[in-house]
Amino acid sequence: MERMVANRPGADELQNKNILKGDPNDVLAAKRSDLERSMRNNRLHKDIENRPSADELVKKGVLHADQLSPHE
Repeated sequence: MERMVANRPGADELQNKNILKGDPNDVLAAKRSDLERSMRNNRLHKDIENRPSADELVKKGVLHADQLSPHE
């Protein structure tokens, strides 16, 4: 057990591997990281919900009708 504790990585190494977020003495770092991840996730879902359809992209000239798959 002592050997495992002696060989465990330090805070700097854990930060470099993105395992430990922020300063080791910052008790809110993990919560802040979770909140940021949740906000990015929410934004991604919102953007996906609001993305234009293939037909809209064809009308805008962004996509050509021959590029559509048969089920669209």
